Amino acid sequence: MKAAELDPAGATHAYYNLAVVAIYSHLPDEETKYLRKAIKLDPANAEAYHELGMALTRETKIIKDGRQLAPPKAVKAFNTYLKLMPKGYFAQYDKQIINEGLPVSPRNPCAKLSL
Repeated sequence: MKAAELDPAGATHAYYNLAVVAIYSHLPDEETKYLRKAIKLDPANAEAYHELGMALTRETKIIKDGRQLAPPKAVKAFNTYLKLMPKGYFAQYDKQIINEGLPVSPRNPCAKLSL
C-alpha cells in the first residue's frame, strides 16, 4: 500500500481507515485483513481490536436463543480491547457481546439471520 510506504508511522491509521471502508462496502475479508495489519503495526490500537471482534462476530452464524454468539477469536479481540481500554467507549458493548451475543433482528445489520 502506497500510504504505508510514504508514511510508515501513519500506516496503522491508513489500514484502519481501509478496514472502515471495507465495512461500509460489505467486504468482510478485506475488513479483517486490514484490521489485522493495523493491529500488527500497532498492538495498542484498541479500536482495531473492537472492530476485529465485530467483524469476526458478523462472519459467524452461531445462533442460540435468538442471539448471534461471538466466536472464540472475536471474544479474544473484545477482551484485548477491554484490557487496553477497560472504560473505553465500546467497553460495555463488548462485554455485552461476550456475555450475551448480538440480538438477531433485521434491524441489526451486525447480526445475520439464520433462515
